[in-house]
Amino acid sequence: MRCYLESDTFEGTAVHLSISMEFNSEDSVASSDYDHLIRKLAAFLQEFSHVPFYIRIGYEFDGSWNDYDPDNFKAAWRRIVDHLRAEKIENFVTVFGSSRNHIARETWDDYWPGDEYVDWIGYSFWFYEPFEDVALQIAREKDLPVMMAEVAPRGFFLSQLNQLPIYDWYETLFAYIEANRDVIKALAYINAYWEQQPMWNGNGWGDTRVQVNEPVKQWWVKKMAEPGYLHGPEGLYKAIGFEPGR
Repeated sequence: MRCYLESDTFEGTAVHLSISMEFNSEDSVASSDYDHLIRKLAAFLQEFSHVPFYIRIGYEFDGSWNDYDPDNFKAAWRRIVDHLRAEKIENFVTVFGSSRNHIARETWDDYWPGDEYVDWIGYSFWFYEPFEDVALQIAREKDLPVMMAEVAPRGFFLSQLNQLPIYDWYETLFAYIEANRDVIKALAYINAYWEQQPMWNGNGWGDTRVQVNEPVKQWWVKKMAEPGYLHGPEGLYKAIGFEPGR
């Protein structure tokens, strides 16, 4: 992340920072054993006070692969945020992110750290599922913006496709975004060749790099040029109400 932030190429951009608390790390955060790591995070945010950070603490809190204890998860979340606030750090907001937008409301409530600790609602999105959109319901109820925090056409190899289903995926994604513009305010697209990464190789994630498929790339560029989509660097901070170095 430091390499990105010190590069002129990324000047004027916003950062989506996700914090893992796997393998019962939420217990260690809650019990103060990892306070030294919270201090390192605080120092990093202070060093880059001219950059806005969207911090997704304990991402995909509902996932069985994370196996978070709800009480320790909530305590860990509050411990991180309380420390950052005590240090007068103002260049961050929190994103409470689930693995899907339609998980049961009871699960959201079980892990909810408190209204005063959550600035954004978030969730992962790999394909549209026609179920009750609980995440958007909560966002509207609590008047919170939404980040689609992990987005990609899982299983597609864009470098090998010339037509058909892949276009439907992108059209469905943006139709969904535009139908919910009142709350959906950020999109974090994962532009990656998953199969080249040891963690994901052989698990069917594919190659979701837009630039390797010329028709998709042209479509994407055209879509991003439409009114309503914000880009860094020029004008982004003003548009989102961020004052660098405040």
